[in-house]
Amino acid sequence: MTDATTTMQLMHAGSTVARTHLLANGLFTSGTAIAYMIEALLAAVALVAGTMSTLGKTSKEGAGAGMTHQFLVIALSVTIFLSAGIAALITHELQSHGVSNHVNVPDPFGY
Repeated sequence: MTDATTTMQLMHAGSTVARTHLLANGLFTSGTAIAYMIEALLAAVALVAGTMSTLGKTSKEGAGAGMTHQFLVIALSVTIFLSAGIAALITHELQSHGVSNHVNVPDPFGY
């Protein structure tokens, strides 16, 4: 193997690593993104678990009870999913009534 071939292989391996790194760049860069992901996961789990419970309830009590139960499961899942938005709305409303300083402060990290 020549030095040129080895250099080309190293360059190719380095660019593959760089591309792989760029594909994951920015994934979960903030705690907020992780919180939203966990919240969506909890809403999905609630929906699946509630639907499984609804299937058992329908076989025992009939279609009317099953439909009512499924509507409540969907409402619970939507409430779980929207809870961060509701909390942000309440927090923003409470903060907007306080004393605030609207001076633009640059990011200390230089981003």
